[in-house]
Amino acid sequence: MGRPIALPGADPLMAAAPEPAIQHDPGRRFWLELDGDIAYLAYRVVDDTTVDYASTWTPHALRGRGVATRLVRYALAWAHEQDLKVVPSCWFVQKILAQTPGTSSATD
Repeated sequence: MGRPIALPGADPLMAAAPEPAIQHDPGRRFWLELDGDIAYLAYRVVDDTTVDYASTWTPHALRGRGVATRLVRYALAWAHEQDLKVVPSCWFVQKILAQTPGTSSATD
């Protein structure tokens, strides 16, 4: 998975709390398994400089726990580290972009 990515606005004290690691299937999705359920953010590579964050899915059992937000923020940080533009096709990615100062997308 590579080295950890620092998330903007992350509470350093919360870093000690054990949380499942976000996994990355390159060119396909970011995902995590929690309590036996898998949540993910699916994406596609548009070209050498752009990714399209197409959809997020959180099983009912995991909803309301911030799982999708965590996935989106991680994916945005990854794109930033890779110097990639993001096309936010997914409505939830659009929502997180709007709420996160200092982030932008390929559509801005």
